[in-house]
Amino acid sequence: MTTRISHIPEYRVVVPGKAVSFRSPNAGAYKRRVAMLARRVFARPCSQEHVQFLIDYFHADRRRMDVDNIAKAVMDALNAIAYRDDRQVRVVHAQAHYTGDTFVLPEGPADLVKPLAMYPEYLFLRVRAVSD
Repeated sequence: MTTRISHIPEYRVVVPGKAVSFRSPNAGAYKRRVAMLARRVFARPCSQEHVQFLIDYFHADRRRMDVDNIAKAVMDALNAIAYRDDRQVRVVHAQAHYTGDTFVLPEGPADLVKPLAMYPEYLFLRVRAVSD
């Protein structure tokens, strides 16, 4: 077994509250909110040629949702903040987790679920550089 140590930084942003689809009439305000929170984390856009974008949405209401539409809104909001252009995004992985039932902790850091102590719903966003 080989242990691989990565020195590639992973940037994390927590967006409290219900996520909003890019198709929603509230999408503009939501994108501005996500951008404001992201600016606190990103000093400048990622300089790497390609990035990986991971979204985990923890929601309290049992309802059908299109996580791809949520991802689109968030990716638009992070354009020129987390990365120079969304064409840099090579991998997008978006998951929704209903918190009303017992669920298996998604693959990733334990930090994913720490905000549950403060927020009934939130997005946990991660951006990191990837090699070609």
